[in-house]
Amino acid sequence: MSEKKYAIIHLKKMQNKDLVKIGEHNRRESPDGTYSNPNIDSKRTHLNIRRSEHPTGEKLKTLIDQRIAEREVQKKKVRRDAVKLISVLVTASPEYMNSLDREEQIRYFDEAFRFCQKRFGEKNVIEMNCHFDEINPHAHISVVPILNGKLCAKELMTMRALYEIQREFPKAMLERGFDVKRGEGGDPKERRKHLTEEAYRLQAWNDDLEKKEINLKKFEKSIEDKLTALEIPRQALQDAQEAPKLQLNVSEPLFGDKKVKIDKEELNKILNRAELSTNLLAMIGENEMKINRQKAELDLIKKEHGEVKMLADRRAELLRELESDHRIMLRENTQIRDENALMKNYITGRGLTEDFEDWAGALREAQTDLEEKENENAPIRN
Repeated sequence: MSEKKYAIIHLKKMQNKDLVKIGEHNRRESPDGTYSNPNIDSKRTHLNIRRSEHPTGEKLKTLIDQRIAEREVQKKKVRRDAVKLISVLVTASPEYMNSLDREEQIRYFDEAFRFCQKRFGEKNVIEMNCHFDEINPHAHISVVPILNGKLCAKELMTMRALYEIQREFPKAMLERGFDVKRGEGGDPKERRKHLTEEAYRLQAWNDDLEKKEINLKKFEKSIEDKLTALEIPRQALQDAQEAPKLQLNVSEPLFGDKKVKIDKEELNKILNRAELSTNLLAMIGENEMKINRQKAELDLIKKEHGEVKMLADRRAELLRELESDHRIMLRENTQIRDENALMKNYITGRGLTEDFEDWAGALREAQTDLEEKENENAPIRN
């Protein structure tokens, strides 16, 4: 299987209600120190870095609102449900990203940051937060969707614009010295679907599990090799123990006052054999202790691996469900987009564009206020 070297860029719209949470996540500023993402390793959070011309003391939401307030065209009041932020996720395939050293990973993200500044405008790119405390290093780039002086996310995230970004980003990174390419797809009508963030994590988790399975098999093979190697000194000891008995030639009886005389050559044979037996026993004993410890470790790894495998199967099942739901959402979005296009053509043809947008925004705000009042007046059930 060929090595995966895909450049990855993903854009997501966010409204006012999302800004505090995304700021806490990107900057790792959760008040209670906990996050919904289980892959965050707090022991590595100090490795994360931030790129921005704005001070760290200002909250991300504050910086976004400041940029919107100073936009060049301010004809309309910003609606409550307006998209205020485009959160851009940039990374690369885990196989490629983890093959780079930290310095090259940082350079990758810095080049991606410059790409977004050029694409969306330097004033609109508020900051970049690089996360090295998760399985695959990645960066979140915060972009305020202002185009031609107006807050307008829908024009920055059209199907054609998204297609161009997916095409231009890998090309730009390749020109900057990174051996990456774009993923499958190309034509907007047949483009490769983007996985949700949770689905992406599950996919990366499954890839990591495959690597662990390979390492487990290598560890089992090393144990078998050590056991095989241990048979050599064990056999040598057995041969030494089963060898013919040494016959000692003495010049006088063994009892009496006279000293026993043993041939020097015979004595050396006895001493050499004793030393060999002692060394072999020590070697075998030491190796057996090591192997027993490694066997215990292997049994523990196998047990943990079995539990991880069960979890992986469940997550794989969940991933398939997410992909199925995603396909349904794509079909529904296509249907809604077609209906919106027909409505837009009708509104434009009747010359109602400006008035309709104001009326639609006011209607949404009224509906929101009504729902909030209903919730406040709802009876409390015991």
